[in-house]
Parts: sequence; structure tokens; C-alpha cells
Amino acid sequence: MTLESSGAGAPQDWFAFTARRLVAAEFRIAESALASASRAKQEVAFARQVAMYLAHVCYQLTYQEVADAFGRERTTVSHACAVVEDARDEGNRLDERLCKLEERLRALAKLRTGWPTAMPPSEARSGVIPFSGPTGRER
Repeated sequence: MTLESSGAGAPQDWFAFTARRLVAAEFRIAESALASASRAKQEVAFARQVAMYLAHVCYQLTYQEVADAFGRERTTVSHACAVVEDARDEGNRLDERLCKLEERLRALAKLRTGWPTAMPPSEARSGVIPFSGPTGRER
């Protein structure tokens, strides 16, 4: 699936697409399975929950924005975030994996926007990419 074929037009669609693609690779699950509208096996469902969680946490999207981008209900995203937070608190390797995924997603956002972290959703929605380059004065 490409970004164009995903119907990704709004910034939150790009953020969700990026999270979904990275999580699919990390969990070795087909991206199409994560994008599927149907219920799935436990490992696929958990990977989808992780992707929704990362889209919410890394890119500061609202539950509704994540839900729209993933074709889910807002309450499903809320539940997904709670499940992932609980699993993260259990002290297993998941926290370490999620930290690495968060770093990668923020790096991708930086490449896309030129910002050191993900662009705040309000700025992303406006379509304005603030200037972050040199001021023109050498030090």
C-alpha cells in the first residue's frame, strides 16, 4: 500500500500511515492486516493498537483524528491507548520497543516537516510549515 493509495490527504492520515507502516515492519505483520476493517487475531489486533497509540502519543493527534485515520471509532482508539499503556507498564521489553518506535516516528516527522519533533496538529492542519532554518547571521 502506498501513501497515495491509502487515501492519505490530511496530515493525520500521513501520521497514521507512517505509524501503521513502521509498526507492521516491527511486528512482522502485513500492513494490509493492520489497515483491515475486520477484527483480527490477537497479535494483529495488538499491533494495530500500538500503531493507534503511537499516532496519538508521537504526533499528538486526538482520539477522533486517529479514529478517522484508522477507520475506527474514537472509543476504540481510547481503549487501544489504555491497553498499550497497561502493557507498557508491565516491565517487559515492550516499553523498550515502543521507545525505539517513538524515536523513529519523530525522526520521520522531522524529515517531513523540518522540525525537531512532530509538528503540533494545529500547525499541521493549517498547512503552514514554520521556518526553522538559519537566521542569515553567522556566529
